[in-house]
Amino acid sequence: MIYGDYLRIKQVVLNLLSNAAKYNTKGGAIQVNCSTESEGMLKITIADNGNGISEKDQRELFQPFSRLNTDNSSSIGGTGIGLAVCKILVEQMHGRIGVESKLGKGSSFWFELPIAPDLEKKQFT
Repeated sequence: MIYGDYLRIKQVVLNLLSNAAKYNTKGGAIQVNCSTESEGMLKITIADNGNGISEKDQRELFQPFSRLNTDNSSSIGGTGIGLAVCKILVEQMHGRIGVESKLGKGSSFWFELPIAPDLEKKQFT
């Protein structure tokens, strides 16, 4: 169990999945993973096989109305506010969001949210 608003977590996951599908290569895969790399935090990672994002462009990703100049961006709809909204939502739930990407290798967007320690120990039937 994690602390967070169900609808807002769903909104973040759907936005990251949508972006992974939009910017993926033809025939590429999308992977979703959950882990507990940081103590007390659940990390959800959504990775694609797209073109990747340069380090310079990564710094601008979570800014409102920031659209990257990618090969196929002209055919992809969007306003450039999705990742900015995700950042605000995740941070309001006391989490963190980020990206790891290399050009030509794809991208992994992730976010972490606090695990509810008192709920972690309860047994559910």
